[in-house]
Amino acid sequence: MYLELLDVVVVNVVKEATMAFVRYYVGDVVKMKKSHPCGSDEWEVRRIGTDFTIVCRGCGHQVMIARPKFEKAVKKIVSRVVQEGTLDGANAQTPANGKVDPLGGE
Repeated sequence: MYLELLDVVVVNVVKEATMAFVRYYVGDVVKMKKSHPCGSDEWEVRRIGTDFTIVCRGCGHQVMIARPKFEKAVKKIVSRVVQEGTLDGANAQTPANGKVDPLGGE
């Protein structure tokens, strides 16, 4: 009995240790698990930190959501904006003017 419980604990620790940390940037477009009432499931990240501000790509509705809830609700990153000083631009897009606004404004 004790040995079985120990195996379960070890497996859970290994699973938690292998979870990848995903980094989000202002300007990223993410696909959420559930769609917005307007029908769109794509959101643009406008502000990052303890809370995220995201804007619906379908209707423009703006929502502030807590980081844990946001990270759980994201299905995948649709497009990524290249940030200065990062090496992670493999699947990234740059804005038309080539500049990234760190505050997320237009």
